[in-house]
Order: sequence, then structure tokens, then C-alpha cells
Amino acid sequence: MTQDYFNTASKRPFALKGDERSEINAALSRYLHMDCSERAALINDIEMTGSFRQFGYGSLIGDPSSENDKEYGGVAEGWEKGAFCKDRHYRGTPDKLGVTMGALETEDGTGGLPGVVQEISAGKNNEGSFSDRVLKNIKDFALRETSLNPIYEYKVVDVTTQRHGDVKALICAADSKNPLYLGRDGETLTIEEKASVIATSIGIPGASPRNTGMAYWRDHVHCCTLGGFKPDEKIQNLVELAEQYRAQLEIDDPELFTQLTTLEAQDAPAGAEEGVTYASAVYDVEVISASNNPIRVIELRSRAIENANLLTDPLSADQLTQIQTLKSELEAPTVH
Repeated sequence: MTQDYFNTASKRPFALKGDERSEINAALSRYLHMDCSERAALINDIEMTGSFRQFGYGSLIGDPSSENDKEYGGVAEGWEKGAFCKDRHYRGTPDKLGVTMGALETEDGTGGLPGVVQEISAGKNNEGSFSDRVLKNIKDFALRETSLNPIYEYKVVDVTTQRHGDVKALICAADSKNPLYLGRDGETLTIEEKASVIATSIGIPGASPRNTGMAYWRDHVHCCTLGGFKPDEKIQNLVELAEQYRAQLEIDDPELFTQLTTLEAQDAPAGAEEGVTYASAVYDVEVISASNNPIRVIELRSRAIENANLLTDPLSADQLTQIQTLKSELEAPTVH
């Protein structure tokens, strides 16, 4: 079937040349590890529509990997997002893992994931050929997402939009086969345990401007606002709990509280009002006294560490070497 597709690709409205198609196919395989059917679907869409699209549902909204010709809202039908992954680099460390976001297909196939489509199109930019721009965007996207926290697999999803009809786009999906996969609420950790990790976690210094769990999830709330939608109820509940636990932390562990808030105050979310930083709470909460809430944030964090094995790095030395090799390759100048 794949052979037939490539043999008939020249009949498509925006048909790529043979070498262009091969280069894009190789890049999707090498840098994003996409399987044959996903690569064929994406290349087919590029040749049918003359566009290459990514779908951002989190930090990609406020921090795109490449310059795009246009951005517009949409919903990935049958998908959802959540705190589905561990984090060993940006919001955690190899010996004290954090919690980060991913997307999964919904269990019953219903619902939808709101986000922003980021698109480049043929004829929209005079700097290089369209295929060169597609290759650059693939590499930029891979460089942004290929990290020492390799939690994603890359899928082509159907996105419903109001202005542009139904389109196909590339999405970062949580890889359930990955050792960093955490699962839905209750699968490995409860929502309360995840929130306690978010409220107390910190990543490798300098790995990201969103270098703590709270910075990342507060940024997500701001990104939803930039995208023109609200966080779904599950995300809102998670972040509200994390805000509550962070407020408790000032009493339970003032030294850690000061360390985290000092770091968060150094950067601000994209589009934030003046004076708002990652140290600024996104939901108003009250500190619940120990008499009213016997399970404290530190206790919850300890329980989460035990239940999800958050003190053990799940990646091997060989896996880390492979990631570093790929990053070096992506960072090298492209020669045409």
C-alpha cells in the first residue's frame, strides 16, 4: 500500500519531487520516529493541501517551535490532555521526577481537545522551497520536543476548525509504552498525588523558563487563554489542588517554598499582564489548616514518590546517548 501511494503521489495538487518526498519521509522517521502509515498520511496531506500543520494544546501555543504562516483554533476530535507523563528534566530530575502533560485518545472515542493549529503553506514565503520549509519545521519541532524527557510519540490527527474546515495536523501524544508514562488519574497516582508533585517539583537548572512544576502548569492556564479557550475541568481541578498545596508549602517547608518561588519570579508567561510571573497563582486558594486537612502536601508527595517510583531514573545510559546524538544532529547547520 505504501509503494502504491508513492507511485501515485505525482497526481496530487501539490506533489513533491521524488527527492523532496524522500527527504521529508526520512526526517519524519529519523527525528520523530513516526511509523510508515503515519508518515504516509502526513505526506499525503501535504501534497493534497499544500500545507504542513502542527497542533498545539499546551506550551506550544505560547512558544511555537517555528515561524508559522498562520495560526487558528481547532479541536482534535476524540483526544484529551492531562498529567499523563513523568518529567526527568524540565520539571523534575533523574533522581526526583516531576509530572508533565501529554495527550491521549479518549477511552470511548468521544470528546475533543481544544488547541491551536500552526500552519505553513506553499507559496506563502519566498525564502527557500516549500519542501525546505517543511523540513525545517519538522527539525525545529523535533529539536523542541526531542529532549532528555522523551515522553511523546507523534501522530496525525483530525482537527475541526471553524474557519478552515477539517484539517490534519501533527500532535504530541503521550507514549503509553514509554517508561516515563504515568497514566490517567488513578492509574498510577491520584489527582491529589499528582498535584502534590507539581507543587513541589523543580527541574534541571536552566532547562526551561518553566523550570518548576507550578511554572509549567500555570503557564498552561495562560496558554489556554492565548488560544481562546479555558482549561478543561480535570486540568482546572489539578491546578487548583496544586495551588492549594503550594500555599501549604510555605508553612510545611518554607525553605523549599522560597527556592521555588524565587526561581519562578524570574520569568513570565507569554502575553501575561505586567507584574505577572510564574510565581503568580492562577487560581485563588486558601491554606487549609492541618486540623481540617490531615493529609499534607509533603505526605502526599512521599506517597506519590513511592507509588510511581519517582526516585528512580527509568532511562538507561544507552537511551540517553541516543537522545544526545539525535539532538546534536538536529542542532547541526543544514547544508543544501
